Amino acid sequence: MATIAFIGLGQMGTPMAANLLRHGHRLQVFDVNKLAIEALVAQGAAACTTPAAAAEKAEFVITMLPNGGLVRDVLLGENGVCQTLARNALVIDMSTIHPLQTDSLINDLAARGFSMMDVPVGRTSDHAKSGTLLLLAGGTPEQVTRAEPVLMAMGSELIHAGGPGMGIRVKLINNYMSIALNALSAEAAVLCEA
Repeated sequence: MATIAFIGLGQMGTPMAANLLRHGHRLQVFDVNKLAIEALVAQGAAACTTPAAAAEKAEFVITMLPNGGLVRDVLLGENGVCQTLARNALVIDMSTIHPLQTDSLINDLAARGFSMMDVPVGRTSDHAKSGTLLLLAGGTPEQVTRAEPVLMAMGSELIHAGGPGMGIRVKLINNYMSIALNALSAEAAVLCEA
């Protein structure tokens, strides 16, 4: 089982982290919400006071945050992950952020000697709870193979979307298709009623 730093314990992150614990992984968690940390500590996670502390001795670092600025701060900011990250660790950003922010983070981490991939998720918070998320992996074949046992503790379907940065691009296309289909369905319903 792996030692994993999980940063970002919101509506999706908390159940994702809980599923990692249920699969026997060792979790070091950080979030600005102390109650979210406490809930996972009760399930066996170790609480950390900074992203740097969470990343210490971790084989994987997972971020699940609301925007790209926060991902950058957590990874590269003061008390950030890169201050303690092992050279052989793998950073996995599962947030839904701008693809150019993802590219920039991957490049900036690579310049510091670190490895990062993107694995945004599809489906809902109910799927996060049941461990049946859709996982859209953007990474090298080696990264995807290495991360698969960890990822499959949180999801039921893993799609290799291409190289680093491609997971978020496929996720946004998937979102676009869903929004367009919803709009079309609404128009069709109005037409039927008319």
